[in-house]
Order: sequence, then C-alpha cells, then structure tokens
Amino acid sequence: MAQMVEHHEHCYKTTQHFLLNPPDKMRLIEIFPPHTLASKTLASNQTELDHDYWTGRHFGR
Repeated sequence: MAQMVEHHEHCYKTTQHFLLNPPDKMRLIEIFPPHTLASKTLASNQTELDHDYWTGRHFGR
C-alpha cells in the first residue's frame, strides 16, 4: 500500500511540474466539471467511472 501511495504522489508531482512548465509553443486548456466527480482516488466502481467519463466528455466539448 505504501508503494502505491508513493507512486501516486510521484505521478501527481510530475503532472504538476508539467502543467506549470509546459513545453514551448504548447497551450494547455484545463477542463473541469461544475460539480464534484463521483469517482474517488482509490476503489471507484464502474458506475462512478462511467459517470465521470461522460461528464468529462460532455464538458470537454
């Protein structure tokens, strides 16, 4: 479990660094829903994931 948490933290920090320092000539567009997502960081069920996938597709248009 500790290794999984460490991996998650590493991925989070790597992502944050990329978002704050994107490659030259790259434009990042942040897409976010108007409400809290149904899925969780760990142990989400398929219904929650499907709902959040649909939400992302809908608001990412």
